[in-house]
Amino acid sequence: MPTTPMPTSPSPHTQSAYASLFRSLAFSLSFGGWEVRQESPPGAYLHLSLPSWGDAGMDGVHLEAYVSGAQLAARSAPVMLHCEGGCGFRGRFLELFRERGAALVGELPGGYELGEGSSVCGVGVPFGDTPEATVGRVGEELRMLQERLAPLVSELIAVCEKEVRQGGEGGGEEEESDDDLEWMMKQREARGKLPQPKR
Repeated sequence: MPTTPMPTSPSPHTQSAYASLFRSLAFSLSFGGWEVRQESPPGAYLHLSLPSWGDAGMDGVHLEAYVSGAQLAARSAPVMLHCEGGCGFRGRFLELFRERGAALVGELPGGYELGEGSSVCGVGVPFGDTPEATVGRVGEELRMLQERLAPLVSELIAVCEKEVRQGGEGGGEEEESDDDLEWMMKQREARGKLPQPKR
C-alpha cells in the first residue's frame, strides 16, 4: 500500500522573523552606556559597542551578530568581535589583541576562536528550535562578551589612542599618525551627535 507523504510545515526560521527579533534584541542591549546600531532598514544584523570604540559610522570596533541567507541555510549565527577598516589604528589593535587577548578568547565558553582580517574573534551559535530560541542564545553570547571581553577591548583602544597621540605605533603600517588622530576626532565628534537610549 503506497504511503502518502506527510505535509511538511514551513520552517519558522525566516529572514523576517529574525529581523523582528533582532530589533527587540538591539533595544535590550542598549543600556548601561552601550550603543547598538543596525542597518537601515533594520534587519537581522547589529553592531554593539561602547562610545570609546569608534563605531559611530559602523566602521570601528564592535561586537557583531547577524542572520542572513547563508546563516539560515547553515543554521548557525555568528557572534564576533570586529575591527573594521575605518579604525585608524586597526593593525595595532589587532596585534595587541592577539598578544593580550588570545588566552582570554581560549577561556570563553562555546568554542570561540581568533579570527583573521576584520574578525578579531568569534563563534557560530547553533540555531535553536525556534527563531526566538536562537536570538535568545545570540543575546546570551553578546551579554557574555559585554562582560568578559569589553574591558580588554576598551583598554587596548586606549593604548592605541595614546600611541597615536604620542606619534607611536598606533597607526601600524596602514595609516599615518595624523590620519589616525583625525579619525579619532571625527569619531568623538560623531559620538556627541548620537541620540542616547531612553531609560
